[in-house]
Amino acid sequence: MTASEALWKDLFAVTQPYLSDASVRAAVGTALERSGDSGRTLTSENLPEVVAEAMVGLRLFCAPEKFGDLMMDLTEYCERLSQEPADSDGKSAR
Repeated sequence: MTASEALWKDLFAVTQPYLSDASVRAAVGTALERSGDSGRTLTSENLPEVVAEAMVGLRLFCAPEKFGDLMMDLTEYCERLSQEPADSDGKSAR
């Protein structure tokens, strides 16, 4: 599994209580395209920015009463990821 695939898998696990994988894929994919990443590659470096950009789309798919919890879970996930040790080339292990 590539680092990008692992990030997608983790992102789906975080969002599963709130959204379908297809909704997450659509919102995050659109956010990646807006950020200029034509390869649609999710990295530990761009994840916080992409998730922030994706929130507009995620809001459309999430029940309003659950959206606050979704935002908190995604924020905690991004914070945990940013605290993971870096590998030998200075990037996060993911």
